[in-house]
Amino acid sequence: LAEKGVNTEENLLEAAKTANYDYSFIDNSSEDVSRLEGYLFPDTYTFYQEMDVELVCQKILGNFNDKITKDMYDRMDALHISLDQTITLASMIQAEAGNTEQMATISSVFWNRLNNATEYPLLQSDPTTKYVEEVIKPHSESYNQDLYTSYDTYQCTGLPAGPICNPGSEAIHAALYPDNTNYYFFYSNIDTKETYFAETLQEHEANQQKVQEQQEAAAAAESSEEESNDTEE
Repeated sequence: LAEKGVNTEENLLEAAKTANYDYSFIDNSSEDVSRLEGYLFPDTYTFYQEMDVELVCQKILGNFNDKITKDMYDRMDALHISLDQTITLASMIQAEAGNTEQMATISSVFWNRLNNATEYPLLQSDPTTKYVEEVIKPHSESYNQDLYTSYDTYQCTGLPAGPICNPGSEAIHAALYPDNTNYYFFYSNIDTKETYFAETLQEHEANQQKVQEQQEAAAAAESSEEESNDTEE
């Protein structure tokens, strides 16, 4: 928005932190910019240069509000989860999925763990750790281990303290309508965007080995191709 001349980054961040918004899902008592995390709905918007910063935020939040239907709220009630918990889970799904087709199955893994917290108390989602290291810590005015722990699902039980990104419609739908599976693990090949699911730790470790072998083979093939090109030159 700042790059396009809608307004300055400083003014936009100030509005995100301090302006009052007439939506129940925004905590107007907070002056933390993270209060809008998860609710800035990803979409195509039309703005004007030098537009009032509060109107910019209102427009994005209004779009989010319009996207969350009564059927969605009814589904949340049936699942016994709040809107904030829904968006938090959806944000993890958004960050983990290589494509939209994987989202409902990834959702099932998180739901299976949440519903079997005695055996699987930790959701162990890598993007939550990345969020702590790359987003929270660089913008923290002071060291706050409790805050870091509350977002890192390798340390906190259940869902993190809040969303870690702004999820789209597909991720929100996946959070509310997970696939029916017995999966408790998944592992992704970040190069191919393929995700492998497992019911047991043994299967999960086999998937990790498979991905490692795929990546090593791909790296070897790339190296061989580079050597061939150098020889031809």
